[in-house]
Amino acid sequence: MATGKAVADGTVRREFETVTVVCNPMGSKAVSVTFREDRGSAATGKIGRTHELESPDGDLFLKVK
Repeated sequence: MATGKAVADGTVRREFETVTVVCNPMGSKAVSVTFREDRGSAATGKIGRTHELESPDGDLFLKVK
């Protein structure tokens, strides 16, 4: 299983083969999550390279084929 990685923006990310899990913990600011390629948000259905994530919240960002 992949391990979580703390990022400078305060989020914790975990990479899997087809999805990236991003958690923005309580007490953090809202963040823009940016990827090199389009990703689909499991929470909103939006597909794009940049997604907004409030605090506390998390989302699954699926790789788009």
